[in-house]
Amino acid sequence: MAAVTAALFLISGEIPAQCPSAHWPVPSTSGEMIGFTDIGSMGGTEPFVTLTSGDGNVIVGHVVAPSGRLELFRWTTKEGLSSLGSFGGISAEATAISQDGSAIAGYFTDGKETAGHRLFRWTVEVGFQDLGPIDTSLTALSMSPDGNVITGWKRATHNRHDEQVDIPDQFHVFQWKAGSGITDLGFIGGRKSEVIAISADQKVFFGVVGGSSGAKGQYLFRWSRETGLEYLFELGALYERGSASLHGLFVSSDGTVAAGSLVKQPKNNVYDSFVFRWTRESGLQNLGVGQDSLVYLNGMSPDGKIVVGKRYLGHGKYMDFEVFRWVADGGLQTLPELNGSHVEIQRLSLDGQSIITESMTEEGKWRLERWTNGHGVDLLGLESQPSVLSWGVSLDGRAIAGPFFTSDCKEHIFRWTSPIPAP
Repeated sequence: MAAVTAALFLISGEIPAQCPSAHWPVPSTSGEMIGFTDIGSMGGTEPFVTLTSGDGNVIVGHVVAPSGRLELFRWTTKEGLSSLGSFGGISAEATAISQDGSAIAGYFTDGKETAGHRLFRWTVEVGFQDLGPIDTSLTALSMSPDGNVITGWKRATHNRHDEQVDIPDQFHVFQWKAGSGITDLGFIGGRKSEVIAISADQKVFFGVVGGSSGAKGQYLFRWSRETGLEYLFELGALYERGSASLHGLFVSSDGTVAAGSLVKQPKNNVYDSFVFRWTRESGLQNLGVGQDSLVYLNGMSPDGKIVVGKRYLGHGKYMDFEVFRWVADGGLQTLPELNGSHVEIQRLSLDGQSIITESMTEEGKWRLERWTNGHGVDLLGLESQPSVLSWGVSLDGRAIAGPFFTSDCKEHIFRWTSPIPAP
């Protein structure tokens, strides 16, 4: 995907009375910035890392400033840490980034009594741009690699008594382009439609939509301006009885491949999952990993040829998961060396050859690991309690950023880099 995003989780809350035990590598002093680097926190608390550039040399997130405002920060290898503030509002959040990290997009709250939300774009060359008012239902989901196109979806409205009123469960696709502003690309169609994934070229949308024209149930759809709304298959039709929900949906860069996991509601605490891959040429394919189990899909390579996910194995001391990798020319591969408790798959590298995971140790601490095809697992030397789930990973899997506790119990941001081993 062109826009590199990270999981938006942070399980830390307030700083504990006693600093949690942690083991961190010695900070790097080399010019190449290999190893562990303490980036700081601008004096704020509860740092979130939300975005990284493709090469990992730009990190974007937010902190709670001493003023109480939620402010954005940006860190680069050349310029270090800087504050972008909250653009005159009371909070700001970045949700999309360009490939080189020179452009970001997101929302800020203007601070007026109505607490209005506004879409913004920030670039190194231009700085802050206010792209206009939005409601909370509008979402900037994706940004083009060059940062000149922002794409998302918003709730449809109609005019009633000279006032714009939301139309329940109906959404339009919007696109902002540098030089031309926001364009409404049209109604997706159906009812209760939700866009989940957008192709890197910003032209194809995948998601879930309720039936229209008499169709029943929920459908996976593909939408573009050229083809309009295409119903690919009915989610519930994959099972003879009962309902099912989508747990992860990913799309290739050109929008010709999609992969996801459909989970049937449990009966007697037994789940069943249908892990699928859809292509324009071959249609629906069962990847054969989800029978009688709960499966989450966590990523797909940009060319759609590699899919990664995790399968629930049951409760031991903690929730245990098995990590798998499906390859178009090699089939299903399980990766037992990554199995563990509360495993979180955070990034599949651009070439699909590296997987970054976080898991819980027997002592109840969290550790970061990187699996590389042909090499195996590297323990990255990062082990802490509580979890550091708010972090970003570069497209090649060699740069990682997230929050950690310092020795004096302050919350800072770290960046960890290391060479990718040769297969």
